[in-house]
Amino acid sequence: MGDLLLSQMLSDSLAGFEIIRIDFPTSDIISDEISVVTPDIKVFSARKQHTKLYSALSLRYKYLCRLLNKSDFEEKIKKLLYNVDGVVIGGGNMVMDIDWCPTYTYLFYEYTKIAKELNIPIYATSIGIGPFQTKIQKWYAKKGFKNCQMISVRDDNSKKICNNMGVDVTVCGDPAFFYNPTLTKTQKDGIAICLIKYECVNSFMSYNQYVSFCQRLIDGLKQNFIDEKIAIFSSEITDYSIINAIYEKYVSDEKVTVNQISSFDEIFDFYSSQKLIISFRMHSAIMSMLSGVPVIGIGWQSKVRSLFSMLGLEENIFNIDDMIEDKIVEQAKAIQSDDGFYLQKQMDFVNLQKKSFQNYMSKVNFELNNKI
Repeated sequence: MGDLLLSQMLSDSLAGFEIIRIDFPTSDIISDEISVVTPDIKVFSARKQHTKLYSALSLRYKYLCRLLNKSDFEEKIKKLLYNVDGVVIGGGNMVMDIDWCPTYTYLFYEYTKIAKELNIPIYATSIGIGPFQTKIQKWYAKKGFKNCQMISVRDDNSKKICNNMGVDVTVCGDPAFFYNPTLTKTQKDGIAICLIKYECVNSFMSYNQYVSFCQRLIDGLKQNFIDEKIAIFSSEITDYSIINAIYEKYVSDEKVTVNQISSFDEIFDFYSSQKLIISFRMHSAIMSMLSGVPVIGIGWQSKVRSLFSMLGLEENIFNIDDMIEDKIVEQAKAIQSDDGFYLQKQMDFVNLQKKSFQNYMSKVNFELNNKI
């Protein structure tokens, strides 16, 4: 979501130049998705003398080892960047690794190293930093950042990690805050829980503990919001295996449903019909704010906790390892009794994030245009 919006912003501000959108792990040019979602962005053409490159980070692969021969990989990237004036790397958790193998941190370093060798300015935009599991991952991240002209991160925790590595960064909003959804006028009649796959929380609890926690949360909401429907869903298709396992307890319960999101627009129709969203996922929380729906976060990673800390609603974030579903339910009741306060806080935060991101991108655009 955020990478598409960033592509569009660059396309609008750099008129006359092509924008190439690249899948980060594979280094392949993405064209079909751009033509549908952002039709103003053109696909790379060898006939053009100059191009602008936008490298969109896609974490679609659970595990990415260095299967490519390094020399072949470098040759592929050099050919890709040969006629490029600038690189903007943006997206989600790109500078991170969830296991011991330096995969995404290694790719980040390689992209920036090759761009620097070719004397191409590179800008890191709204990056989520960490977690790191080994010193070599931190080394790759630090060396990669040292190759960048300017760097912005999307949360205070990412800034702290960078500062500890001796890297100076700016905090600015996620591009996702710029999406302006068309909201439906559906009657709000439910509470939705955006779950996450077990692999993301397996360091905190066992599989059975996680399923039990989610079911106790659903049961607590049912008991305290007897007139509301409870929907469980996710914005990521890979989460639905655990969702279906949790739902087995409620197959015959009309008050509990599984909502399958099949399109980008559909998710905002669903969000706008809810009175409250409880979310494990950061972008689900952002989409709740954009939809004008109060949101409670369950922090399994620092990026989720940092989002609510920046929002100034620390009472709306709960750590997964505390397993305190009763307190989550109590906060849901508090929000329902004074949702205007929480909605205003969220709206003010969204506007602030938009402004900070706009300011940063203005600097990037100025730098890029000056180097042409």
